[in-house]
Amino acid sequence: KALTRPLAEIDASATKAVSLLRKALGPDYSVEAVDVESVAGAGSMPGQAILSRGVSITHGSQNPQKIYDIFLSGTPAILGRVSNDRFLLDMRAVCDPSDVVPKTGG
Repeated sequence: KALTRPLAEIDASATKAVSLLRKALGPDYSVEAVDVESVAGAGSMPGQAILSRGVSITHGSQNPQKIYDIFLSGTPAILGRVSNDRFLLDMRAVCDPSDVVPKTGG
């Protein structure tokens, strides 16, 4: 289902996640919705890039790996990726935007 999810629906989830994350993380973090590419990893489309929407998170004094570690160390862990000096969350497979908000804070 995630592969065929409409981009407008993914964008709406990303926009909501941005609002929730800004509130949870505070003003020291820069949080914005961005274009990303999802990658199908197996099956009939190995390595196929699919346009998606995501959330970019940066911080003036923390490197992206530190932000990645904060999200990964929560319960439940939130898996994103580091790319181009920012932490990214791909929203393609996220149904509830609150699922990408760390429960341990920032």
